Amino acid sequence: MISFPENIKRRKKSTGLNFNLHQRFYYDPPEFQTIIIGDNKTQYHVGYFRDYPDELPAYVGINEAKKNCISVPNGDNVFAAVKLFLMKKRKEVTDKKKTNLLKNILEKLTEVAKELSTHWNKKTTKMKQRDKKPVTKTFRGAGLVVPVDKNDVVYRQLPETDADIKRICKIIVEAMSEERLKAFVPIQEMMTFVQFANDELNVIMAWGLSCK
Repeated sequence: MISFPENIKRRKKSTGLNFNLHQRFYYDPPEFQTIIIGDNKTQYHVGYFRDYPDELPAYVGINEAKKNCISVPNGDNVFAAVKLFLMKKRKEVTDKKKTNLLKNILEKLTEVAKELSTHWNKKTTKMKQRDKKPVTKTFRGAGLVVPVDKNDVVYRQLPETDADIKRICKIIVEAMSEERLKAFVPIQEMMTFVQFANDELNVIMAWGLSCK
């Protein structure tokens, strides 16, 4: 079952709660903020995904870090994400007692959501519109949204495909100490292209390491 994160850590130099980093899983991108965690076996967790840190979440995503680390959209609010999770669990559970428990939770959740006029759509119209905005795919599946600004600053693609980047990273991880520096050469070349883009005020894709 799911539970809300406990023992929220506080910032060292602030009295505010450090919600943005609490329960962040190893392969989560910076845009993903965990709000609900599951069991350690699958590392299932639910979080808000933001394209921009100062805007409302684009959607609520689910992620199983032990499986594939892919962030899957599951509605644009917590009620939708939790209901969809519970509905899936009801199909999997065979124990009558657990089935009744899930049914009871779903009924209470539905009642509160109706009072708040909250919808249950897995993918809203706004989310479908957002799907058209990413200029590139990412390893985590959410894509990268890079708008063109008033100075016509645009997105610039990396000179390597996702498959090539994963292959390069795999070689680095598996390389012996004396061979590892050589394995980093393609990454260094890409970093040079990134610096060129920064100097020219272009935006270039930032990538994450692939999951094993």
